[in-house]
Amino acid sequence: MKQHGGEDVLSNIIKAILEMKSILFLPNSDIVADKSRYSDYFSSIDSKTLLYLIKENDIPESKTVKLLFGGPENPNAPQIPDASSQILENINTIKPTLENTSDYTYYKQFLELNTQLQQLYSQIQKLKSNMEMYNRQLSQFQCIRGLDNLEHGFISNFILDCSKYSIKNVNWFRVILKIDKLDDEYEIAVNSMYNERGINLKYELLKPFLDRLETNTKLKSTFEDRLIGCGKDPFSFWGNIDFSSLNDCDKCHDDCIVYLNKNYKAFLMEPDPNIDVTTKLKILVYCEYRLFQLSKHITLEAIRLQKQRYTKVLNILKNLSKKDENRVFMKQKINERQKQDSDKMKELEKKQQKLSENIKELVNKRGFSGGNPLQQQPQQPQQQQQQPQQEHPVEKKILNESGNFVYEDLVPDCDAITSDILNGKIKRHNFLYLSPHCNTEIMNALTNS
Repeated sequence: MKQHGGEDVLSNIIKAILEMKSILFLPNSDIVADKSRYSDYFSSIDSKTLLYLIKENDIPESKTVKLLFGGPENPNAPQIPDASSQILENINTIKPTLENTSDYTYYKQFLELNTQLQQLYSQIQKLKSNMEMYNRQLSQFQCIRGLDNLEHGFISNFILDCSKYSIKNVNWFRVILKIDKLDDEYEIAVNSMYNERGINLKYELLKPFLDRLETNTKLKSTFEDRLIGCGKDPFSFWGNIDFSSLNDCDKCHDDCIVYLNKNYKAFLMEPDPNIDVTTKLKILVYCEYRLFQLSKHITLEAIRLQKQRYTKVLNILKNLSKKDENRVFMKQKINERQKQDSDKMKELEKKQQKLSENIKELVNKRGFSGGNPLQQQPQQPQQQQQQPQQEHPVEKKILNESGNFVYEDLVPDCDAITSDILNGKIKRHNFLYLSPHCNTEIMNALTNS
C-alpha cells in the first residue's frame, strides 16, 4: 500500500541533488520509459561505492576489478575526504609531557592518557595510509569496454561511471532551458506532451531569451520547488512507481496548459527590459513540460540513493572472484590431465614401436611380402558459395522540433487571456491568441490576481 512516511526523506534527497553544481548521474530516457528496468538502475553504484564494497566486505580482487582500478592516475578523480592530518596535528598539540605535568601525583593518569593518545595516533596513521591507498585506487579507476557480458557479470552496466544507461554531470536548470542536451529520447517525450496539449512553440524564437535566463536565480529557485513537489511521492497506492505526484503538481486539466502559481506570477511581474511579459508566459509554458519529464529522471536517481541496493553488485563481485579461483583450480586440473595424457601417449608409442618391430621380424623370417598401402586420394574441398550478407538498415531517430507557431497573425483576444490570468489557469485556445499587444492588460490582470 502507499506509504507517505518517506516523502520528507525523498524530498530532502531531491533537494540535495538539485543544489549540487551538477548532478553526477541520472538514468537515461530508456530506463525512465521502461519500468521493468527500474530495479537494475536502483542496484547501480558509482566507482567510489564499488571500492567501498570491495574493502568493507573483504572481497578478493578479481581480474575484472583489477582492470577497472588499474588505469593511469586521474588527478580529477573523486576522492575520499581525509581529515587525518589535521587530527594528528591536534593530537600532537594536546599530547602531555612531563614538562607540563606540574604535579607528580597525577603521573599515573598522565601515563594512561599518554598511552591512549599513542594508540589513537597509531590508529589514525594506519587510517591515513589506507585513505591514501583508496584514493590512489580511485584515481586509477577506468571504464573498460567489453565488460557488459556474461563472463564479467555485466558489471559495467551497474557502474554508473561506465554504464550506457546513465547520463553524467547534468546541469538540470540548463536542461530545462534547453541550453544543454539530456538525450534525444527526452526531447521526443517532451515534444509528445506538447503535441498532446496542442502547444506549438518555435524554439529558435525563444532561444535567445532562454539563454539569457540562465543567470536568473529566482526562476531557478522556482523550478527547484516545482521539481521537489512533483517528485516527492512517485508511488502508487500499491507501492509501485507511477509518478503519481506529477498529477498532483499539475493542476491543469482539460483545456488548461499551465497553472500560474504565486512564483510563476512573480516571475511574470518581475521587471525585465529584455523580456516582455508575453514572452515570459511562453517560456513558462515551454519549460513546464520539460520540467515534468526531467522530474522523472531526478526522482529515480533520488530513489536509487535512498534505497542503497548493493546486493546485486556484491553478488557479481563475489561471483567474479569465485570464477577467478575456479579458473586457477581448473588450470591446475587441466595441467595434471595433460601430463597424464602425455605419459600415457608415450607408453602407447613404445608399445606401437615394439609391435612394429615384431611384425617386421615375422615378415623377414617367413618371407612374407606386402604391398604399399593404398594411398588415399586427397578429397577436393567443396567450394561453398558465399551468401551475400544482407545489410540491415540502420535505424535513425529523427528529432522533430515543434511546428508552426502563431504570433500576431491572429487577432489577439486580450480579454480572454486576462481572464485566464485572473483564474490562474491558461487555456490552450486562448494561448494561441497570445500577443505582445496584450502586455498591458496581462500586467494589470497579474496585479489584480
